[in-house]
Amino acid sequence: MYYFFAQPSKLTNIQNNKSVELTPDSTSVLNKYLEKIHKDSPFGQIKNWDEVNKLFPRMAKAKIVDLETGLSFRVQRRAGSLHADVQPLTREDTEVFKAIYQGRWSWKRRAVVLEIDGHKIAASMNGMPHGQGAIQGNNFPGHFCLHFLNSQTHSKNIDVAHQLMVWKAAGLIEDYLEGKTDKEMVEIALTALNQNDPQLVILTYVLNKNITYLLNYMEKISGLKIHSLTREGADNIYSAEIEWYELGTGSNYREKVDITVTRGEFGFLISPDQIAEVIVNKRKLH
Repeated sequence: MYYFFAQPSKLTNIQNNKSVELTPDSTSVLNKYLEKIHKDSPFGQIKNWDEVNKLFPRMAKAKIVDLETGLSFRVQRRAGSLHADVQPLTREDTEVFKAIYQGRWSWKRRAVVLEIDGHKIAASMNGMPHGQGAIQGNNFPGHFCLHFLNSQTHSKNIDVAHQLMVWKAAGLIEDYLEGKTDKEMVEIALTALNQNDPQLVILTYVLNKNITYLLNYMEKISGLKIHSLTREGADNIYSAEIEWYELGTGSNYREKVDITVTRGEFGFLISPDQIAEVIVNKRKLH
């Protein structure tokens, strides 16, 4: 027998939709278990930027936990109105930050959790110092950006890659993808490649032999941009003009590719076939 609840004092039977009111003692016990689950969970809660802006004000200090590695470091918010501009507190915190990015500065987004005053908030960070830095001795040449649900870049745009990582940090990436249109899924699938994120690639592409080629080549992709994306003839085909930089060779490519969209069990999926031909095999299809 399985139950769900919107509040710990009232359980609802999934099979017959009947509710059960719990006694105050039972509610208290359940609350304690829920607090433990929340504390032990690696994921953060989805909170809109307007709310986070108040919970994490300028000059406040907090801890950031990287979802994949579990590594954590301390930061201070120094600026930012559309998102948080933060800096590692100490030289040691900067070393942890660099370790998360394998010792390199990077614009790649990562799913992280911000911990402050008992709150665990799903967030996304990049790994590139830029702009001004004001904390002396932290060995960090500038600040980095920390994004949350519906936060914006300095140019007042919603960054798809940051939003993907926010939902990943909440453990809800499948829910986020399920409601997307076919065109949005094409953008997300190409973004997943650019972020070199195997989980997102597996969730957004049809799984066939060509997905293996993409996964193996993916770490060489940097700075992938979508210059245009239009529907072509058939309802399920999009024509995209993309540009990317290939790490290792230093080569820059700009090509057109037709992308086929299919409907999976829980939403749209992208065929990797022609993308693999263009990006991995460097075949010109136009």
